[in-house]
Amino acid sequence: MNCKTVHSLVACLCLLSLAAGATVNEQAAAKKASKSKTAKPKTPPKSFQLGWQEFQNKRFGPAAEQFELADRNGFCNDMTHYYLGLCYHNLNQTQRAIDHYSWVASYSKNPILRYQAQSGYAQVAKYAGSRTYAGNGNVFTGFSYRGGGGGSSMSSGGG
Repeated sequence: MNCKTVHSLVACLCLLSLAAGATVNEQAAAKKASKSKTAKPKTPPKSFQLGWQEFQNKRFGPAAEQFELADRNGFCNDMTHYYLGLCYHNLNQTQRAIDHYSWVASYSKNPILRYQAQSGYAQVAKYAGSRTYAGNGNVFTGFSYRGGGGGSSMSSGGG
């Protein structure tokens, strides 16, 4: 083979490898685009919008129902869980609020939303801790079995 033929072969191989690389990149881009189309919907569903309206009107029970519906139907994201946390917080359902605030604090990529969820979590935890009646003991210790108050044999543990 002469030099001209070798150079032509090398040039053809380079062009083929570039073309093959482009098709691989195009395939990867097409796969990524199709995957993003099947991913979570970008626009909020009607249930999320209804939940937002109920939340704005301070109707937290119906709002939570709508946000739960949106979550079950595939609109599971940090905003849905944050608003669920707020709804349950306002409904004094502390454990449910803590669960949703924790979800946002763990999985959200938005640092502001994570901070707000952590703040909500702290408020709910403080409230839940203060309403447990811990340390009050048995509130019936001052009453006797047969009526009256104070120290009868029944309330004092004597016989």
